[in-house]
Amino acid sequence: MEMLGNVAKLFTFRSAGSPIRRNITATAKLSYIFKIEDEREFNDKVLNARTPVIVEFFAKWCNLCKMQKPKAEQVVKEFDGKISLAEVDIDETKEIKEKYGIKTVPVLAVYRDGNIVKILPGMHEADEIKQFIRLQLGE
Repeated sequence: MEMLGNVAKLFTFRSAGSPIRRNITATAKLSYIFKIEDEREFNDKVLNARTPVIVEFFAKWCNLCKMQKPKAEQVVKEFDGKISLAEVDIDETKEIKEKYGIKTVPVLAVYRDGNIVKILPGMHEADEIKQFIRLQLGE
């Protein structure tokens, strides 16, 4: 076995001595899709963001939220960093829910320059979410 510093073993050898290449894969959630844990993080990552942020207000018990979440994530990925998605669980961050008057879920809200620009309440299909984002980006 060959080691170079902290690099994991990339090759193993057969008894005949010919190397077998091993594929190493890693998956990571994109940096422009993130979960908000508290009000400080909301201020840092949403209100002070340099790019527009879609805030997805949701609850774990909400079935419509569970159906919309993968659609919102996929649409945001398609915009490739032009907009971020912040996921806010209203049961874990009640101070944010109360401060912004969120009374139902799911809700998508666009924040730009520290302000709410537009709110899209309820469950929506991917094409509706995409159109909503395009309008907010001026595309």
